[in-house]
Amino acid sequence: MKNTKVMINIYLQNATSEKNIPHERLLQNWTLAALAEQHKDGEITVLIVDADEMQNLNKKYRYQNKATNVLAFPFSPFDNIESNDTVIGDVVICGAVVNAEAKQQQKGQEAHWAHIIIHGVLHLLGYAHDNAQQASIMQAIEVERLKELGYVNPYI
Repeated sequence: MKNTKVMINIYLQNATSEKNIPHERLLQNWTLAALAEQHKDGEITVLIVDADEMQNLNKKYRYQNKATNVLAFPFSPFDNIESNDTVIGDVVICGAVVNAEAKQQQKGQEAHWAHIIIHGVLHLLGYAHDNAQQASIMQAIEVERLKELGYVNPYI
């Protein structure tokens, strides 16, 4: 049996003035943890933005006029354009919202960031929480990935 290694490229972009952003290595580790079941090469971008930019994106794509913690944009190729299918998509995080949530929910900032990154990447992989069954599946994966990283269950 041929042993093939999966190559995941993670592109990090910090476009925020927020000061309390986790180190790039942590962001990469959390992204890779979420991609643990990915069995093919891929590319993902994690973009950290200010609240104004997140509000604009949320309004444009989800019709909600407020900043949110994370948005996921799975890649889908245009018709009539060849794709090498390596692009997974983009995860956009609002640092100010994530940090405020951690404080408000009395959660460790690092643990909350890990959860939000994993949550967003799972959305790229097709997981959702539109109903109780989907939410249960997605949350179980999040809890398992966080546990593997040494973080507690964010839902208790």
